[in-house]
Amino acid sequence: MTYDHIIIGAGIAGCSAAALLAERGKQVLLLDAGEIAGGASGNTAGALYPHLTASPSPSARIHLAALDYTTAWLQRVAPEYWHPCGMLLLAKTPDDIVRLEKISALYPQHTRLLSTTEAKALTGVPLDEAGLFLPQSGWLHPLQLCRKLLSAPNITIKTHTRVENIQRTGHSWRVQSSEGTSVCQQLILASGWQTGDFLPLRLTPVRGQMAVIQTNTVSQTLQTVVCRKHYILPAHDGGHVVGSTYQRGSSDATVRTTESLQIARDAQHTLPCLPADMRVLSARAAVRAATPDSLPLAGYVDDILVLTGFGSRGLLTAPFAAALVLEEIENLEATARLSPQRY
Repeated sequence: MTYDHIIIGAGIAGCSAAALLAERGKQVLLLDAGEIAGGASGNTAGALYPHLTASPSPSARIHLAALDYTTAWLQRVAPEYWHPCGMLLLAKTPDDIVRLEKISALYPQHTRLLSTTEAKALTGVPLDEAGLFLPQSGWLHPLQLCRKLLSAPNITIKTHTRVENIQRTGHSWRVQSSEGTSVCQQLILASGWQTGDFLPLRLTPVRGQMAVIQTNTVSQTLQTVVCRKHYILPAHDGGHVVGSTYQRGSSDATVRTTESLQIARDAQHTLPCLPADMRVLSARAAVRAATPDSLPLAGYVDDILVLTGFGSRGLLTAPFAAALVLEEIENLEATARLSPQRY
């Protein structure tokens, strides 16, 4: 069968692109070797966490542009899965306070410095540190979001489908998979770390593990996302999601008990109100793709549209990158900085 677009990869990037194309009335085929959001996009919950720097940088500007776009987009397409509660970055040391002050001075429209007293009042839990508040941020349900994005009738979904070969034939692409051969006008690769199986891209695997930890009566009053070494989300379904580790160069997606316990200890250091004998309720590990400069790849390579390299911030940057390359929005700096041709 012939489609307007075939997308390989059913994570947040591929699903965001599919939804945008479906809104235009395009016929889209989405292929994935596993399940919908079966990789890093399949966590039960995750935070929108921009990387902000104490001096002007393209990375920070792009992340804030992504924050502006993605939060508005989430409110439009899936408000039921989006919790715009804000995020508090805690100051660990005096140097951190200086750094956060510089960030606040650079980006006053997106950040606000809080004293320890203000941080306690805002988060609803006892805290020992001041911090920087990002009121636009929050957390979402990635798996449910991806499923909703694919609900349009003009999106055909084939999971557990392994792509065996892609070939350019004239003005079309032929995609051969375990389900047969399909043809499209435009091919989009959005399969995370596996995108490198199709094109020679400068990608590095990054292992990440998250954990869901036990709550108590005090921690259940947490109102915002709180970040120190890891982010901690407000209580949901009987636990706090804590995410996630970052091990560059590792493609091992096995859940490690020792890592879960360390995540729990780190969380307790961030929120002393957590129970001393807290249990880890569940854990999940996945492999993400990162680039040398930690910015995504979003653009054309050999007439193929590529969306990958989101590292640990795909929930924030993948919808933005999809909108950018599909020309839903315009940001000349981001277009240049995210282009795969920069390497």
